[in-house]
Amino acid sequence: MPATCRGCGGIKKIQLHKRGFSYSCPTCSKKRRIVAYVLALIGGCGLIPWASSYADKVRGYDGAGGEFLIALVPLLIVAFIDTFKDL
Repeated sequence: MPATCRGCGGIKKIQLHKRGFSYSCPTCSKKRRIVAYVLALIGGCGLIPWASSYADKVRGYDGAGGEFLIALVPLLIVAFIDTFKDL
């Protein structure tokens, strides 16, 4: 039974052993992965103003510190999920 990609609808000549298995071709998987990382980076950058104002309130003075690293947290979460989906 040939596989049909759920993203682009292309038919690939591979054999699936399970019925109802959702197949995603490498091109669609790569696009989806890139979109996930870009959205995570944009979301993380959106958290920076909130984290900066919160850190200033906690410190009691205006300064810059590690709150700018909060932009990496969503990227790490997406990478963690992506890694365990491949297992």
